[in-house]
Amino acid sequence: MESEETEGRTLVQVISEKYSPENFPYCRGPGVGVVIRSSPQGSPVKDRLNLPSILVLDGCGITEAGDEEEVATFCAHVVELDLSHNQLKDWGEISKILYNIPNLDFLNLSMNPLRGSSLEPGVAEAFSGLRRLVLNNTHVTWDMVHALTREIPELEELFLCLNEYESVSVSSTLCLSLRLLHITDNQLQDWAEVRKLGLMYPGLMSLILANNSLSSIHEPEDSLQRLFPNLRSINLHNSGLNRWEDIEKLNFFPKLQEVRLMGIPLLQPYTDQERRCLMVAHLPHVTVLNGSVVTDGEREDAERFFIRYHLDCPEDELPQSLASPVIQVSHFGSTLWPPSPTCRGGFAPSLPCPGRGAFWAPGRTPRAQIGSDSGRPKEAVEGCGPATSKQDACVLYRPAAWLCTRSSGDEIWSTSTSFLQYTRWR
Repeated sequence: MESEETEGRTLVQVISEKYSPENFPYCRGPGVGVVIRSSPQGSPVKDRLNLPSILVLDGCGITEAGDEEEVATFCAHVVELDLSHNQLKDWGEISKILYNIPNLDFLNLSMNPLRGSSLEPGVAEAFSGLRRLVLNNTHVTWDMVHALTREIPELEELFLCLNEYESVSVSSTLCLSLRLLHITDNQLQDWAEVRKLGLMYPGLMSLILANNSLSSIHEPEDSLQRLFPNLRSINLHNSGLNRWEDIEKLNFFPKLQEVRLMGIPLLQPYTDQERRCLMVAHLPHVTVLNGSVVTDGEREDAERFFIRYHLDCPEDELPQSLASPVIQVSHFGSTLWPPSPTCRGGFAPSLPCPGRGAFWAPGRTPRAQIGSDSGRPKEAVEGCGPATSKQDACVLYRPAAWLCTRSSGDEIWSTSTSFLQYTRWR
């Protein structure tokens, strides 16, 4: 037995042992289980086996395919094949297996020693029918990855974890079909490397970058919108992000809905509740955070917390969303006029109901448009004279409350459900 393991084992040998009548429940004839059929003379197994369509042969010491006719006979109907934790070193042997499994959709080659192995011309065609390919901890080169993706026109999921990548090599041929990329537990520290993934895989919908050392996101806003145009989910667990500006950059991915961000240096000083509230407030368009759905009520509470939390912050420490030169309310769908240069306007990412708000600044005559959603006609807000000094505040309000508040002092905010806007004056 020891000599057999030293010399290696073939796929056919492993199948014949694992699925022999002595080791596997079976039935004769149609039904669930392994179907026994009589085998031709000289076959390495006593009875021909009709195997399950999902074949798991991990950790079996496989080094080569074995008789290709036997592979075809056993596995022609197999759609998923797990060959992880074996000793496959040669892409030529792997291609022999795949050539004889024409319906294969999923292949797992994780933990096989494929470092330095290359494909002979034409051999990659054997992989052309795959939709999901797992190459975790194989240490395949980017050239090898590109050689495979060029020959797999409908590849949708690619797993490249634990391959010690410090950089990304760009392919001249785009992989337009790829939707999911797992590239966790590598050493991608520089955003300049990560952005190459967006260039090569423009159809990417889910990017799993957990346990990398990414320290920041250096990219102009307009470029981010073009770089990952279809990205809906990103996982940045245990990255090195340490600035809120990097988190806010995620808002510029136009279709992003789900974010996973735990174990990053930025969040270490906060409690669990603070982390959740601040993340929700900084990501107004994200609907799923760290696996949990963000409800409308949670978002409103988070925005209130966000305002209260930053009341006493020094001006140079205010997040970008409270330092905007133009006051905006995305739920209203409009931008109110820019405030005075002495006013630092805030941003309320969402409000519970549509309508219009009231705004005033030094030297401005107050305006108010009351929404008609409650049946009330439009009217001016009473008791709001022109603001004449920096002590006068500007407020956006919920029209359903039919009121507006002003205050003197350095800051203003309200705990009423009618108010979500906070303004700091210089």
